[in-house]
Amino acid sequence: MNNKVTLEKLEKILEKTERSTLKDVVHIKVSSEIPALFDSKFGGIPYLPPDKELPIDKDGNKLKLLAQINFEQVPHLDIFPKEGILQFFIGTDDLYGLDFDNQTNQDGFKVIYHEFVDLSINEEDIKMRIEEYEVEDFPFEEEYKVEFNLSKEKISTDDYRFDEEGFIKEFNKEFPSIKVSELFELYDLYEDIYIELFENKYPNKHKIGGYPFFTQGDPRGYKEDLKRFDTLLLQIDSEYQNTDVDIMWGDSGVCNFFINSQDLKNKDFSKVVYNWDCY
Repeated sequence: MNNKVTLEKLEKILEKTERSTLKDVVHIKVSSEIPALFDSKFGGIPYLPPDKELPIDKDGNKLKLLAQINFEQVPHLDIFPKEGILQFFIGTDDLYGLDFDNQTNQDGFKVIYHEFVDLSINEEDIKMRIEEYEVEDFPFEEEYKVEFNLSKEKISTDDYRFDEEGFIKEFNKEFPSIKVSELFELYDLYEDIYIELFENKYPNKHKIGGYPFFTQGDPRGYKEDLKRFDTLLLQIDSEYQNTDVDIMWGDSGVCNFFINSQDLKNKDFSKVVYNWDCY
């Protein structure tokens, strides 16, 4: 039996892996158009029910709206809500409220779901409830309207399951005498083939659902307690080549939020993984 590793053989393994992991994703397009109060948006003025104020961190500092998703404007994804508004608030310190030691700790960020939206609220009413506060640091300065497009997506090399449940598993079946435990071992063994197969194959984008992108690796791959967070709730990438949009996470980084699929079905957003990393 010819057990030589070739590009053609690895392409077949990759095609099989991608076919078995195909899932729906909603890609997000960002524009400089000013969004309305109830619109889906990045930044800007959040919808707040009549009895609510801006969420605060553990030290009493106000959190800033990162993203607001109005599910009535989003093509429906299985297990995601069909209605209501989901909001992501983060801190304005140099870490944007992230606790790297406990990434589900919402002391520095908040994920809030409003199942019922009071359409009688207006922007002026909310502005009166939001006093001016200092913003030390934030990934962007403007507010952006966002639009959505339903598509399909294959698993990417960034998702830890690509190694554990996908490509590497199939590779070891095909080449049992070589046997590797993670993708980067293939880079060391077959650098030219690896580059041909994977280089620039998976574009990083803003999205709901689908598979994540990282600059430093999937934290769920090396933190056992995070593996239950199996669904990408939201991803916001750096975007700065479009002159109308300027979003920057550190040095060209990316932000992700993850949730357990059963919690998502139950509309329980109390346990969410918040992550951002950069080059």
